[in-house]
Amino acid sequence: MISNKKLVVGLGSVLGVTFILAIPNAWQNLGGIAARQAAANFRLIEWKEAYQALLPVNKRWESSFVNFNSVPDQLTLTRIAHVEQYMLSLDVDKVKQVGSHEVLVNDRPVGLQKLCIATDGDALELSADSIYAVRNGVRELAQRSDIEMGSIEIAVERPTGSKEKTQYKAKVTPFCIRIRTDKN
Repeated sequence: MISNKKLVVGLGSVLGVTFILAIPNAWQNLGGIAARQAAANFRLIEWKEAYQALLPVNKRWESSFVNFNSVPDQLTLTRIAHVEQYMLSLDVDKVKQVGSHEVLVNDRPVGLQKLCIATDGDALELSADSIYAVRNGVRELAQRSDIEMGSIEIAVERPTGSKEKTQYKAKVTPFCIRIRTDKN
């Protein structure tokens, strides 16, 4: 009969040989895991670099368009338009919102809303001290990325009385301000 000592040594030897034979396969599996982890780390580094490259774009986006939550009324919309910096003026008592549309690019929402304001029907009436000021003011307003303007009608109104001043006006139809609707 086989003694317990011989049985334990025999079983231990069989287990030892089995473990030794399994080492190359385990080593190969471990190498595969390490390679997958290295690839995942590389993808994470690439993603982080791409994300950080977009940070200036996000900052420009946020500085170009006012957040929807900071626009409680039409008066705030006129302040956002800030037409006075372009030597233009408008009657804030007549300002009303005449439209609100989601901005779509390729039929997809981009996180912007157009809020259209008017003082005379569907038109926003802007005035200035000279025809030159009206033309330049409207041109500079059109350069802004947060302003969308449609047709522009420029008029000179000469009063019949000698005491009244000549009025230089521009009617913009529609006049819309783009604001961010993203969730911040």
